[in-house]
Amino acid sequence: MYSSSEVRTRTEPATFCFSVHTDDDVSVLPRVTGVLAKRGLTPERMISTRFKHAGGELHVDFQVEGLDHPGAELIAQEMRRMVTARVVLISQK
Repeated sequence: MYSSSEVRTRTEPATFCFSVHTDDDVSVLPRVTGVLAKRGLTPERMISTRFKHAGGELHVDFQVEGLDHPGAELIAQEMRRMVTARVVLISQK
């Protein structure tokens, strides 16, 4: 059972950090930004890093303010459904 302060923390808007690790594919950045755009969200910060080792990998790290926990989880789930996705990590700041 959650206390009332824990429930409030889980539903109040916060900043969430996402890290999406995918195959090195040209379609990744438009897909990631598309997931955010269709929800009317603009990341506060976004960095992508390309790794060329072992077939290549792309890491896209971004922060979005004003999300609640369920909204952040929905975004993470949609990122995980991308064909090229290897790992999608999420944390609350």
